[in-house]
Amino acid sequence: MKKFTTLLMLMVSLTCTPLFPQSSSSEQIKTLAPDAYKFAKTGFSGYCDASTTYQQEYINRVLCGEISNYSSWQDSVADYTAHSTALAATWSEQITVMVGYSRANDKVHVWIDWNMDFIFDVGNNEEFILDTINGNDNKFTGNIVVPAGTPPGDYRMRIRLTHLLAPEPCENSDYGEIEDYTVVVYIPPINDVGVDAILSPDSGPAIGNEIVTIRVKNFGTSAQNNIPVSYSVDGGIPVIGIIKGPLEGNSTFDYTFNGTVNLGTSGQTYVIFACTNLEGDEVPENNFKTENVYHFDPPYCDCSTTTEDEYIANVLFGNIDNSSGWQGGVADYTDQYTVIPHGSSEAITITNGNAWASDIVYVWVDWDQDFCFCNNIEDEQYILTNVGGTGEIFTGDIAVPVGQAFGDYRMRIRMTYSTPPPPGGTATYGEVEDYTLIVEGETGPKIQVTPAMLSQNLETGQSSMQPLIVSNIGDNPLYFEITINTTNETLPADKPPDNACPFSGISPVTPVKTSFDGFTLTKPGDSTHYSTDDATIRYDNGVNHDTFGLVDNDTFEVAAYFPASTMEQYIGMKLKHVQFFIHHDLPQLPTINTKVYGAGSSNSPGELLYESGNTIYNFPGWQTQNINPPIDINGDDLWIGYQVVWQPAGTKPCGLDAGPAVEGFGDWIKINGQWTTLTELGLSNNWNLMGYIHLYGSDVGVTSISSPVSGPNLDEQLVTIKIKNIGTASQINIPVSYTVNGEYPVNAILTDTLVGGVTIEYTFPEPVVLGEVGKTVAIEACTLLAGDENTDNDCKTVYVSNHFPVYCKATTTTEDEYISNVSFGDINNTSGWQDSVACYTNLYTIIGSGTSEEIIITNGNPWANDLVYVWVDWDKDFTFDTGDEQYILDDLNGTGAIFTGEIAVPEGQATGGYRMRIRMGYGTAPAPCGGSTYGEAEDYTLKVANSQPTTWLSATPLSGSLAPDETTTIDVMFNSTGMFDGIYDGSIVFNSNGPATPFITVPVILSVNCPLPPPNNLTIIEEPPCVAHLEWDVPAPTDSLQGYNVYRDGYKINTALITDLYYNDSLPGPEQYFYYVTAVYPECEAASDTVFLVITNITEIEGLGILIFPNPATHFVYIQSGININHIIIVNSMGLIVYNADVDNKTVDINSSGFGKGMYFIRINTYKGIVTKKLVIK
Repeated sequence: MKKFTTLLMLMVSLTCTPLFPQSSSSEQIKTLAPDAYKFAKTGFSGYCDASTTYQQEYINRVLCGEISNYSSWQDSVADYTAHSTALAATWSEQITVMVGYSRANDKVHVWIDWNMDFIFDVGNNEEFILDTINGNDNKFTGNIVVPAGTPPGDYRMRIRLTHLLAPEPCENSDYGEIEDYTVVVYIPPINDVGVDAILSPDSGPAIGNEIVTIRVKNFGTSAQNNIPVSYSVDGGIPVIGIIKGPLEGNSTFDYTFNGTVNLGTSGQTYVIFACTNLEGDEVPENNFKTENVYHFDPPYCDCSTTTEDEYIANVLFGNIDNSSGWQGGVADYTDQYTVIPHGSSEAITITNGNAWASDIVYVWVDWDQDFCFCNNIEDEQYILTNVGGTGEIFTGDIAVPVGQAFGDYRMRIRMTYSTPPPPGGTATYGEVEDYTLIVEGETGPKIQVTPAMLSQNLETGQSSMQPLIVSNIGDNPLYFEITINTTNETLPADKPPDNACPFSGISPVTPVKTSFDGFTLTKPGDSTHYSTDDATIRYDNGVNHDTFGLVDNDTFEVAAYFPASTMEQYIGMKLKHVQFFIHHDLPQLPTINTKVYGAGSSNSPGELLYESGNTIYNFPGWQTQNINPPIDINGDDLWIGYQVVWQPAGTKPCGLDAGPAVEGFGDWIKINGQWTTLTELGLSNNWNLMGYIHLYGSDVGVTSISSPVSGPNLDEQLVTIKIKNIGTASQINIPVSYTVNGEYPVNAILTDTLVGGVTIEYTFPEPVVLGEVGKTVAIEACTLLAGDENTDNDCKTVYVSNHFPVYCKATTTTEDEYISNVSFGDINNTSGWQDSVACYTNLYTIIGSGTSEEIIITNGNPWANDLVYVWVDWDKDFTFDTGDEQYILDDLNGTGAIFTGEIAVPEGQATGGYRMRIRMGYGTAPAPCGGSTYGEAEDYTLKVANSQPTTWLSATPLSGSLAPDETTTIDVMFNSTGMFDGIYDGSIVFNSNGPATPFITVPVILSVNCPLPPPNNLTIIEEPPCVAHLEWDVPAPTDSLQGYNVYRDGYKINTALITDLYYNDSLPGPEQYFYYVTAVYPECEAASDTVFLVITNITEIEGLGILIFPNPATHFVYIQSGININHIIIVNSMGLIVYNADVDNKTVDINSSGFGKGMYFIRINTYKGIVTKKLVIK
């Protein structure tokens, strides 16, 4: 309700004065009563009204899927339709309603208008009656069910609370409340698992070592098994888990991780980040949840006084000299303090404001900081002396114990009559006040550990020792204990990223607002004064009919939204002008700021592409704002509009047509920082608002590159491009070309006539060779038309990756016998039948080179003629050979129930992970690939090691004590015996009696790698869309260097050795990625430093002749512009501002020596616009 109170609403008057909205014609007076605004605000759109007469019980909170809404009582329908939860047809969702001021015999019903007839039906599948929890009428719960066949869309849900009488969806009731929400029905994807909630830990005053429990939901339709889950605290080392499943569609599972997390530091907020990592997940947006857990201090006990009489009129205590009046509760003056050294004392004087001889004053100080004044009463309580026995003045000394630790302590003063004051509870007379006492001097024991982090590089089989220095820099004895935490390797270094099981790429179907197809993009009529040969985009009819304004002169914004489906026909063109109508009859013209936004969502714009700055136009009526520089149309959403920065009081400056509104497109308005539509405000009009898209005479460009596209097993591929004549003149003999990685161009001529507005597809006759697996190439295609008036759209670039090959598919058509259990070393997996390869590659066992391991397969529905074969891809060629890679298991007892055999690892087999496939068939020998009528196939991972790994991290001693200023050394041992190449994370945790830092964690990283020289000077930059470009220098000279491997997040991402000094990596989307590059020698691989890159997918906004050099830079960056620069902001890839300065010059020199390596974004403000550029610091 609040956000709409600024609207100027017409009160119906016998004189018919047109207050709002104001018509440009005296014969066109539009009236709109306040009740109509109320109707529009709540968005009823024809739904019945409902109301409550008396305020008593109310709906305090609603929980239903993604809806979690707290609220208070309202007498009519509370409109919370902006809150929604999504469900598929036949799915159900629990709903819980919490009731405030509940009474016995309260009742809650829910209705959902499934048939969209604007009626909440009673007694059928649209009504849901909620039950009380254990007869407690303050909590109601039940399940809402989406009927089968319900089409996708938004459905109104009404919740009503009543007392005694059964709720009805409409009309008046004496007690209770009514709230409306939205249920979105959608077509769910097949594979979609995410974190629904973090159930524990919760914020609290006494948390310490807490378990972590998350609720994982299968939002998809397919049952899922072996779902990887993880959590981290404050971005630390993730804790990993697996939900074995099966987790059916639209079902949840509460998973508790092993171990606990320490949240023991009082006053600290911990960020818990939990996520799922289902392979093939089609909707990654719901994969994670974040919860802030606050370890807050418990409250001190409450005190109160019922009768105002004697009171603490003044407290004089060191620096504290506070006069105050009587208060019935604890008077909080903890912002006032005095400082006393430990072992010293300070006199305190209390003055009574209404003295009685029998008054008494006690003081307490919480020396042990247990938030209670009742423990250690002999040390924490001070009884003051009644000077002269009159009760007017009380004095005493507050003595700080010897050795008391430095810090802030709560001090409570209480005055009572006749009986000794307690520190808590209620008294009839007197008063209570709290202050702060700060102790200086001794700090107590305080631990210091150096260095703050340990890292070690070892070859396999080596060991090393590093010291940790532990010091007591406090004033009292220190005691500590050490806990060692280790993990498995972060990622095996030789495992390719696509070694996991493939999933079909099925895009999710979600409900979206469809484009309005009733408007045309024709040239406006005579009512708009500005006429060009450009194309126009608009929703109004070109005629001003009404105007609009706000009562209280607040700033607001109006806009029209043109979706990509509209703008794609203008790809390659430029937006040059925006036109809008400002009302004629105003005493003074308003201040206007024209704005253009890029793609955001269907209900709010994205990045600001242009703003004119505050402008007062010279005349009323139609205004034309030139966009300089013009905005390139790339086919994405576009929002055009203007901001009313100031308007004369009581006026309505903004022009409207006669309607009807093209809702959600031509009628957007931003009030109080929120975007909404005129339709939602009860109006049916479009803004008089139009954009001019410039048409050139001669303008030909490449709109897209159709092929090749990224994929596996690419070899020779034809290059096909789409060329559009964006201009108005027909063209013939158009030169075209393409290059690969900027090398020699391949040229051709389009001999056909291409008329204006037409797009054709052209395929070059010679193919491009993309045979190197794992490599990404840049293909740029261009037109080279002589006399082209707009060269900005001549070229397009795509990045094409030759992905790693995938393992072959294996399918089964009939459910019968199946692999019910696999027992193989550390693998012990029970599962049901699946019709395609069941992917359990996250499960593995480790076997030494030249040794073997027994495997046992249990049949879930045995037949005597069943057979089981196993294959291991020892040569990693993504095929299962039938020779040395095939193992035929024995049918134990000939019944088909149990199959056994030995999987032998070849002698000398390289350390690493290998794909293992198990297939059961009937009657005929199973093949590793292809279709079969009966049986099942499952994939696992087998890891080969030269020997079993040992504990790689240890420390001696694991406990100790230190006197003040004493130091000791902890010997930390690293041992890489039997370990895979890779990076291993661990930590050493010190638990001490130091009050300031009871826990100190020292992160530890072990890199098992090669002692030969690694690549030098690794740098990474982003090349949109979503490509990481890596470059490095040759390592120290050596004759044995064979090439390079690139690792992303610990996985090697190339299969063939790289001989260049660069690599392009295509990525799935914006995220943070970690890379290192290894130099490959016959003996081993030597790894570079690890460098991270945040992919933003932000394309640099070019223009205004701005140059940045050098780039990459090291110590200094120079910025040069053709026009004056007003302001510069530089942010790093984590979003932190590292440079922020006002400028009034065309050149700027910036010292970048303190920035650190990585990617940065420079935002340069000029009076002609804003330019964003990227900067790399080496």
